[in-house]
Amino acid sequence: GTSQLRRLSRIIDLRGQAAARYDVLLKDVPDVITPVIRSEVTRMSWFVYVIRLADEYRRSDRDWLISWLADHGIQTRPYFTPIHLQPFYVSEFGYRTGDFPVTERVAERTISLPFFTMITPEQQEEVVSRLKEGILMCRKERGT
Repeated sequence: GTSQLRRLSRIIDLRGQAAARYDVLLKDVPDVITPVIRSEVTRMSWFVYVIRLADEYRRSDRDWLISWLADHGIQTRPYFTPIHLQPFYVSEFGYRTGDFPVTERVAERTISLPFFTMITPEQQEEVVSRLKEGILMCRKERGT
């Protein structure tokens, strides 16, 4: 941990560059919403890069796409379970599915892309190329 602290500024810079590359590569990808950073934010740590599929997609579409990407060498993950549906909050406060429908709809369309400090532009280009291909295949599966 302490050795990483000495390199923290460099790590944050490299991750910022990787996020900026994804922003450019994904700019015109249909059906993908990229992260929005509010203007008052001066620096991001970028521990993960998460996209969101367009509103018309469902959890089953997202899960199909994640599986398709894995079959084609790209490891992605759903990003998060809404906090109110985490086991502690369910048992402690009685939250259940449907209590925060907007949060739940957003969560079921999120995908974390491969993201690490030394990711190369070529690796990111491959991720986005496969993502575009997967989205087209997903649309065919859905009949849209």
